[in-house]
Amino acid sequence: MKVKLTLRLDENAIKKAKLYSQKRGESISSLVEKFFSSFDENVEEIYRLS
Repeated sequence: MKVKLTLRLDENAIKKAKLYSQKRGESISSLVEKFFSSFDENVEEIYRLS
């Protein structure tokens, strides 16, 4: 299930993200999803132990 996420970022970061996504032919959402998916699967366990 896809859900909406709102991010507040520096204007320059957004411009760079848009240019990068255009060059790659991918949406910013797709790039962010891939980035989050790259996190170690044990992250939840680590935070549970903290």
